[in-house]
Amino acid sequence: MNQRETAFADMDARVAGKQAHEASAAQRHIGRSIERLEDPAILTGRGRYGDDITVKPGTLHAAILRSPHAHAEILSIDTQAASKLAGVRAVLTRDDLRPWSRPFVVGV
Repeated sequence: MNQRETAFADMDARVAGKQAHEASAAQRHIGRSIERLEDPAILTGRGRYGDDITVKPGTLHAAILRSPHAHAEILSIDTQAASKLAGVRAVLTRDDLRPWSRPFVVGV
């Protein structure tokens, strides 16, 4: 089993365990009102949204460049040209972020 297959097998096991837990936990909420803590602020105009945050001088911004080719396998990424652009502080790829991220499961 290669590294990718191992990661997917581990992810499948975690998802199966989580779904079983969520199914039993959901039974506590069926037929009961759930207090929504965010409602008073939103309904009275005091809610805070991402666009309400003031951007401070020196704040860095991020952009994500996605492949224009659906389901393409990326064999390599040359980040040198992007790194040389004015104002660019860092160019990160999947390999740079792997220590801080987990596989992302869509539709679970």
